[in-house]
Amino acid sequence: MKKFKLNVQRHICILLCFILYITVLPLPVSAEEAKSKTVRVGWYEGTYNTTGADGQRRGYSYEYQQAVAAHTGWKYEYVEGSWAELMSMLKNGQIDLLGGISYTEERSTSMLFSELPMGEDKYYLYVDTSNTDISISDLTTLNGKRIGMLPNALPAEMFHEWEKSHGVNTQQVDITGADDVRQKLKNHEIDQCH
Repeated sequence: MKKFKLNVQRHICILLCFILYITVLPLPVSAEEAKSKTVRVGWYEGTYNTTGADGQRRGYSYEYQQAVAAHTGWKYEYVEGSWAELMSMLKNGQIDLLGGISYTEERSTSMLFSELPMGEDKYYLYVDTSNTDISISDLTTLNGKRIGMLPNALPAEMFHEWEKSHGVNTQQVDITGADDVRQKLKNHEIDQCH
């Protein structure tokens, strides 16, 4: 009886070792695959994404992405476009990663967000310094002003809500990025940028 019990225990031990071996074996393979994975990253010129005259990418979003790559071993393939184009590409699975997306409940149903945020959302109005008829102490001076905004972006939605709550009425002018803003300010197509 003792011999039978030892044989059963030995077989159970061998079976458990085999199951453990099978479940642990795929982990190193998965880690290796993750390290060599190429991730398509959306790139748009903006506050957190800039490309220098030397062609080098810079900015807070770029540095954040590089820190993620250092931990994951990912290689990046950058895909350039406007924020709106890249957001659409992300939703359609044409790119894998896009920085600078504000978290909303609605977006969380179709996108994964990192557990820790890349940063905080703070939005400002930028005004050409030569435009002296806009006053920070009198919100009514914003009425009728043309404000450059990324179309269909959360900051634009938030600004429109802020307008309603403060009785301000401006005109939205769609922009595609930082270069477009500079050009439209220079050409006096917009009075300020959000």
